[in-house]
Amino acid sequence: MKRPAFTLIEVLVVIPVILAAGLLITTLSPVAIRDVPHLSQTLSRQRQIQKFLARLQDDVDAAAALPANIGKETCSSHKLFLQTPDGALVYEVRDGQIIRTQRTGPKAGDTFEWDIPEAKVKFQRWTRDRKAYAVDIHTALVVTKHGQVQECFENHHVFFLHVLPRGRRGK
Repeated sequence: MKRPAFTLIEVLVVIPVILAAGLLITTLSPVAIRDVPHLSQTLSRQRQIQKFLARLQDDVDAAAALPANIGKETCSSHKLFLQTPDGALVYEVRDGQIIRTQRTGPKAGDTFEWDIPEAKVKFQRWTRDRKAYAVDIHTALVVTKHGQVQECFENHHVFFLHVLPRGRRGK
């Protein structure tokens, strides 16, 4: 009785396939080891931006106005003012943080911060007849990948005043 065995041709075909698989694994392993933690960190920062945007949207929904200034301070691409029934709010982007501060009202001085070092956030008020009716928020994450600086998760979010009553927005 003959025992089943591999023929010489089968062995000669399998050896290059195994070598090619080994070469592929050794080339992709360092890339995966380097990129997976970086991707995880980038996604975590994107979640922080989403939390900031959700809070800002709630504040805009409650806002009565988007004033151009509060006292001597003027809004800019890095500073946004909201007039709410609870008082004046300021959103400011500086030093890798987005800071929400209650300027006037019963909770004056209350602050909340989102630490997002690689975030790029800019505000732009939309106006008609010198009255603001919406705010456009441009967000992006600035990342360095393989020595090149690039923006990822770049988005524009537009929140309008007085569109839906508070609590009516679908979630």
